Amino acid sequence: MTLEELTSTADFVNRLEKIQFPSQMVSILRDRRLQQLFLFKGTQIERQRLEYWLSAELVESLEQGNLTDLLRTCARFIRFTKESPQCIEGFLRMYLKQWDGKKNRKSIFELLVSIVPGNLEGMTLR
Repeated sequence: MTLEELTSTADFVNRLEKIQFPSQMVSILRDRRLQQLFLFKGTQIERQRLEYWLSAELVESLEQGNLTDLLRTCARFIRFTKESPQCIEGFLRMYLKQWDGKKNRKSIFELLVSIVPGNLEGMTLR
């Protein structure tokens, strides 16, 4: 069953277990209903699919110079789900080295705030 076949919120809740994720992972980033489904039903496989797709899309968008929309979409997704795909941290580590500090500032800061530091090696307390 696809999300398009549902007619109401009650229908969504009653058929939650039968709903299938779309093959296009970008849909999860852009559709609020799919984000809700992802939160409640997303398995490790769906999370990995999203990671792989998003990782490749971030690099491709950077190379093509059209990163703005994707960063905004990622920030909205993270704001709603309270989950940050791991590839965001890796991308930001690379991107911040060349960032001018102005372009996409709001999205960049929103993404930075969402990252949970994983590797604190080399940091010292003073």
